Amino acid sequence: MDLNLPNGSGIEVVRYIKETRRMTHVIVVSGAIEKIPLVMSYGYIGLLGKPYTIDSIREILWKHRLPSAN
Repeated sequence: MDLNLPNGSGIEVVRYIKETRRMTHVIVVSGAIEKIPLVMSYGYIGLLGKPYTIDSIREILWKHRLPSAN
């Protein structure tokens, strides 16, 4: 989930996901480091700063044993 969405707040989307779909895994993506503390209490499995690589995504998925496409 990108925290900076063109038509809304990614922070609110993360909050909604974690409140309504507790088993959904959220990876936060942001170039806005100052917004990261706002989502920390909602829970997420990974954090990617921009720009990121496919390897960094795979690393998060592997760390949490989530399926990935090869």
